[in-house]
Amino acid sequence: VYDSVDALLAHPGIDAVDVITSPATHADLVLRCADAGVSVICQKPMAEDLATCQRMVDACAERNVPFFVHENFRWQTPIRALKRALDS
Repeated sequence: VYDSVDALLAHPGIDAVDVITSPATHADLVLRCADAGVSVICQKPMAEDLATCQRMVDACAERNVPFFVHENFRWQTPIRALKRALDS
């Protein structure tokens, strides 16, 4: 458990980071991983606009950091239905 992104990225045993926060925070975290040379996986949606997505891709490519985007299950119909049920 880490209390800051900096502490996490400074750990020598970190092979990859899976960014599963809200889309508004994805770019900052992906760029920080790229700067640290740590492979990064980012949940969809990558970012709030195309320009930010491109910046994320470019930063990882320039630093030769593997960058993957994966499925976002929280927006799928069954998960949304479960959230509505829990909220009610």
